[in-house]
Amino acid sequence: MGDGGEPSRKYMPFRPVFAVLSAPRDRTRLPDGAPEHFGERHMLDIIMLAIGFGFFALTVLYGTACERL
Repeated sequence: MGDGGEPSRKYMPFRPVFAVLSAPRDRTRLPDGAPEHFGERHMLDIIMLAIGFGFFALTVLYGTACERL
């Protein structure tokens, strides 16, 4: 690490952070012969969210039940 007195020797063009984050990204294309049911991943996301919300509700109910005791 340098002492900060000298500029970096590596050229790096200035790019604003928000311009980099909002730049369009290349979408990955499915290879030929990929299964058509590739959207099942979205259903898994919904199931995991439901499990998370259910666990949260159980912890809230457990907390209120313990508070009453």
